[in-house]
Amino acid sequence: MANRRTIWAREAQLFLGFVAAGYPEVDVAALARAANLEAIAARDPEAGVPIADTWQLWQLAVRASGDRTLAIRYGLATRLEHLGVFGFAVMTASTVRGALDRAARFLHLITDSAHLELHERGARACVRWQRDAAGAVSDALANETVLAQIAAAIRQTAGPRALAAVEFRHPPPDRADAAKIERLLGCATRWGARADQLVVPAHALARKPTGAHPELSTYFVAQADARAKPPSLVTRIAGEIEAELHDGEPDSRVIAKRLAMSERTLRRTLAREQTSFRAVLDEVRGRRAELLLGDPRLSLTEIAFALGFAEHSAFTRAFKRWFGVAPARYRRTAA
Repeated sequence: MANRRTIWAREAQLFLGFVAAGYPEVDVAALARAANLEAIAARDPEAGVPIADTWQLWQLAVRASGDRTLAIRYGLATRLEHLGVFGFAVMTASTVRGALDRAARFLHLITDSAHLELHERGARACVRWQRDAAGAVSDALANETVLAQIAAAIRQTAGPRALAAVEFRHPPPDRADAAKIERLLGCATRWGARADQLVVPAHALARKPTGAHPELSTYFVAQADARAKPPSLVTRIAGEIEAELHDGEPDSRVIAKRLAMSERTLRRTLAREQTSFRAVLDEVRGRRAELLLGDPRLSLTEIAFALGFAEHSAFTRAFKRWFGVAPARYRRTAA
C-alpha cells in the first residue's frame, strides 16, 4: 500500500534549520529539492506534507553530513515551545501524566502516521510510539528522531534524570554509532526491542512540570481543540473495527452502516486512499495483537478470540503473514 500519511511542515522546517546551523558544509536547499520539499520554507507550518518525503530528507541529510547520529541530535534539541500550540498544551499540564495524555490526544495536529500510548505496570511506565502500520518497522532515522524528541520532552517536564531507558524496534547501527547514540541519550539503549518506547519510573508521572500553568493550560488546550482535524475515514473505520472485534471478524456492511454509508461507498472511498477494508482490518488486528501478546496472563487462544478470529490456527496464520513469525515465538523473543 502506498504511504499517504502526512506530517506537519514545521518538522521539516525545524530540521533544515538545525542542519544549516550545525552542519554548514551541507547544502540544505539541495536536500530540500532532492526530497521534493523545495518550497518547504514558504509552507504553512501547520500544513501537512507527505511523510515519505520528510523522512527521505533525514536520510539525505545523514548521507551529506556523514553523521549517523544526526537524527538523535536533532530530536534531543527539540523543545516543547518549538512545537506551537501542541507543545504549549503539553508543557503547561499540571502533571507529567497529564502532559503525556495531552501529547497522545493532540498528536493528530502533527501527524496522522502514528499514535502515542502510555502503559503502566508496577514501578515502570512505558511511553510507546506506535506506527499505524501493522508489522512494519518504520524508517530507523524517523523513529530515532521521534523517540529522541519524546525523551527531550520527558526531561523538560519530569526532570533531567527521569528517563530510565529508550528502546528501538530496529536493529542497531554499527557499534561505534550505537555507543554514541547511547551517550547522547544518557540512559540505557536497547535495539531490536518489541516496541519503540521510552521507560520512566512510574512515580515520575505524578511530578509537576516546570512549565505547569493552570490559566495558560486552559487557553492552549482550547486552542488545540479548536484546531482539531476531523478524523479521516480510515481512522473512523479502524475505530469501528476495533469496537466490533469482540463479536468476531467485523463485516464491511456492518461497519458501513455504522458510518451511515453504503458498503460500496465505503470500499470506493478506501480505494481512493489506496487501501482496502481488509488492509485496515489487518492493521487494527496487528496493532492489537502486539499489545495483547505483551500481557503474559492471556493465552494465545484468548488473544485470537479478542481479535475476532474463530480459531487459534487462523490467528497464527494471519500473525505469521503480518510479522513473519508465529505469535508464540514473537512472545518468547519479546519476553
